[in-house]
Formats: sequence, C-alpha cells, structure tokens
Amino acid sequence: MRFKAEIVSPYEWESWIKDQQKSEGVNPGDDVYIVLRLDGRVRRSGKGMPDWQQILKELPLLEAFLSKLEK
Repeated sequence: MRFKAEIVSPYEWESWIKDQQKSEGVNPGDDVYIVLRLDGRVRRSGKGMPDWQQILKELPLLEAFLSKLEK
C-alpha cells in the first residue's frame, strides 16, 4: 500500500458523510466512496462503487505539475 489515509476526527467525517448523503439523496447504509487528493482534500465522491479504471486515467502522475501543487 503506497498511501493510507487515517481519520483524524471521526465525528467530523461522519457528520460530513451524513451531510453528503442527505444532499445527494443517498440512504444511510448505501455504498458511497471518497477519493482524496494527496493533500487530504476530497477529489471526488459518489454513490456506489467508483469506476476505478476511469479514476486512474484522471489522476495526474506524481511527477506531474498538478501533483506537485496537491502536495
């Protein structure tokens, strides 16, 4: 595993996820995903399982200029 995000404030994350579920019409218990940037900001979130192949295509290479901005 190259990167692993650890929850710093579980209550705040739970609250944020519940707010996102409400705004997107997702029922509690339904599958959701969150993709984080290198700096911890949310890159993308959504319902169900993500299209990992599409996400991989969209991610900048670590050496790319955009990646350096995210660090």
